[in-house]
Amino acid sequence: MISIQTERTKSAAKKHFKGLKDQITSRLIKRKNSADVCLSAVDYLIFEELINMNLERILIGDISSALTCWDTLNIFVTDTGNLIKDVEYVFDYSWFRGYKKTLYNGFDLAYYLSIDVCPYCNRNYTTSHRINSKNKNVFPEFDHFYPKTDFPLLALSFYNLIPSCNICNTHFKGSINPDDNNLLNPYTDINIAKHYKFTFTPNDYDSLLGKGDNFSLDMNTLINSPTAQLKEKIDSSFAFFGIKETYELNHKGLIKDLLNKRIANSDGYIQSLAAYGISFNEAYRILFETYFEDEKLYKRPFSKLKKDLFNEVKSSRFKP
Repeated sequence: MISIQTERTKSAAKKHFKGLKDQITSRLIKRKNSADVCLSAVDYLIFEELINMNLERILIGDISSALTCWDTLNIFVTDTGNLIKDVEYVFDYSWFRGYKKTLYNGFDLAYYLSIDVCPYCNRNYTTSHRINSKNKNVFPEFDHFYPKTDFPLLALSFYNLIPSCNICNTHFKGSINPDDNNLLNPYTDINIAKHYKFTFTPNDYDSLLGKGDNFSLDMNTLINSPTAQLKEKIDSSFAFFGIKETYELNHKGLIKDLLNKRIANSDGYIQSLAAYGISFNEAYRILFETYFEDEKLYKRPFSKLKKDLFNEVKSSRFKP
């Protein structure tokens, strides 16, 4: 699991608000004038005013701000059942996801964020691109960290939309409340990767040399690094998404190849590449096909696993 607060995040958030502001305002008016409006005239006026006053907080404020706005709506609008129906119309995720015109939509958000790998599992790509020959936009799923079924006001909230792979979003996360499972939020829990590491234990000689795949993989929080609260979040999040089991059961071949490659490319060899103008980070990227820098772990699959095992199998105390 990795954090996705990147240099692009703040810029993407601003574009998110700019792109949705007028559309949400238009949908508020359209709903009010529609025969399908559910709230009474008085309640809808309260609802409309509260949305307009707090729209920036709802769309790009931190999640706690958006949750506060949801609580406020439930206090001041008396008809909660119909409130949900009108909120679902105004903040309709399916409209945002499937909008085909040139206005801002889910593809734009994914493109501006440029999160290339699922932050939950760090193993499946979440890239975005256009296929012009088919007039089709391809972009990842967004996990609603707080499920839109229970928190419809947050259906389009920037920090509630986690670009993720289908397996993590559909088969693991689904519509559960993250607070009930003590889950990390890749946006707000920053520097997650610094607080845990993957380790491996070879169970025979061949596996020690990277020639076999008889080993056990584990994930450990770093001693004295996280607070007790963060440690609990890390442990519960990894257990919830089945990271250890998924890696161990499905990717032993990759781990075996990684260990073999690491043993074949000693620290001395990597250091020697400097004579050809190749920095450590460049050499690492070429040899292990991913990035070493923590701030780039979201760019390629298995980047955290590869970095941790690379460090564990170091043949010297060379540091980049």
